[in-house]
Amino acid sequence: MEKIINYKFILLGDSSVGKTSIFQRLQGHKFRENTLPTVGIDNYMIKYNKLKVEYRDEEYIKDFNISLYDTAGQERYKAFTPSYYRGADGIILIYDITDRTSYEHTGIWLQNIRDFISNLKYSGYTIMLLGNKLDIAEDDSNKRKVNKEEAENLCKKNGIYFGGEFSAKKFSNEQIQKIIEDFLKITFSKLGISINKKQKVIKKVSSYKKKKSKFSCFY
Repeated sequence: MEKIINYKFILLGDSSVGKTSIFQRLQGHKFRENTLPTVGIDNYMIKYNKLKVEYRDEEYIKDFNISLYDTAGQERYKAFTPSYYRGADGIILIYDITDRTSYEHTGIWLQNIRDFISNLKYSGYTIMLLGNKLDIAEDDSNKRKVNKEEAENLCKKNGIYFGGEFSAKKFSNEQIQKIIEDFLKITFSKLGISINKKQKVIKKVSSYKKKKSKFSCFY
């Protein structure tokens, strides 16, 4: 029986940037205008069946389970968040492109992650930065407070992956799930966890040695 690969992803970012909205959309729910702030932690299992993934220049068909954790973003809850970093394979850091402060606070979140990684002496995380509320910026360009190029440069500087800009309100459930799916593939490619040696390779990607991705982690 083919082994299912399990990953743990957590959503981080300030309050009201859209963590809970993306969390609910991944569960198949419609967007809600008035979403209550998360208190503590919520989690949800996402299943990906027969997903094509790449590892060491070869492609495999694998089954995945992702435990996705939605965390509180309020200042008073930040002290509780680090305990949930433990065992996480992917961290999705979200900011609001119409809220400059939420973007500037990504530096605090990244430092928080760095400190915790240092304490654990663990470098297995893959981090993705996402900008939410694209619909508001598209409707009124004056409301955009963070340029996409600025966020891309931040990711390059910190060695993390930029997942782009999105709208938890306007994007379909499938579009949002595709963002997570792409991040899953990057995480898998980096960690290469639990490859079943009996699994048939479906395609040889390249005959040359693949360069190490610059979008991996801090260390």
